[in-house]
Amino acid sequence: MRLMPGAVGKLATPMLLLGCTLVSRKNAPAERAVAAAAVVDTIDWARRDNSFRSTCDSYRAPADTVTACLRAESGRAGACAGESVWAVAFDAPGRVNRVELRRCGPQEARWDSAGGSLTIVYPVRYLIVRDGPDSTALALYVSSNADEPGIGGLYAALPGDFDHDGRQELALVYRIDGTGAVFEGCVLAHIAGGFHCWESVDVSAALYTQLKAGETLRKGPIPVPGPTRPPFDSWTGPLGDDGTFWWFMPVYAESDANCCSSVNQSLWLQLVPRSGRLELGKVLRSVDPRPDSTAAASGRQTT
Repeated sequence: MRLMPGAVGKLATPMLLLGCTLVSRKNAPAERAVAAAAVVDTIDWARRDNSFRSTCDSYRAPADTVTACLRAESGRAGACAGESVWAVAFDAPGRVNRVELRRCGPQEARWDSAGGSLTIVYPVRYLIVRDGPDSTALALYVSSNADEPGIGGLYAALPGDFDHDGRQELALVYRIDGTGAVFEGCVLAHIAGGFHCWESVDVSAALYTQLKAGETLRKGPIPVPGPTRPPFDSWTGPLGDDGTFWWFMPVYAESDANCCSSVNQSLWLQLVPRSGRLELGKVLRSVDPRPDSTAAASGRQTT
């Protein structure tokens, strides 16, 4: 298997690859420009932030309304079983926040025949960040898929100081269910008094340079490595010893059906944590199956 290094550089637009990415490489320069613009639309930063936005962010003022919302959401989450607990030093090593993941319903979506009709029951998960290490501390951030559990929900979480500045973050992966499943990524940090995702580069141009005429990207991005299913402590997080994040996307011919690629190759994207944001690292193209972690992290050729 041969890894082919692609475009590497920094782009300024605060976007992170996510959603169902549709990038097509055309022959004419004008068509290529249109295709690049279309990809930017599919990876809009605001859409990514929406999946991880606090449930109470819609309450802009007054502050007591936000506090009441957080208390109410925390109370609802309290009725759910605890799945994971982390101690995360978002601000400094001496200041720890308790982060809880709670679940109501099944661990994974399943069919249920209760009531005489066959329906799908979905898990509802709550992610809570508390103002201190205790379980009774005030909730500062609550995010859940309670409003639309059938669309998707939190898929993986991992705390760490990813940019090595002495403050920790929480790397999150959100899964949107469908025919191929779509994954969204976020490095959740305490920024300007609230909890928000890091900004990231626009990666569409770098991906585009790796596509041949008549090729497109349809599924992905897919986090590597990642759990095939919960529990959430099964995720090992960044790939490679350098602490960077890797995602891969299958390459399709434009005439391929959504289920089946005739190209049998993937693009690999490296995002590098740096000073509170994600910068573009390597872009590689490989013949499937996917490269091992050591090869992907180093960019070496493998057979």
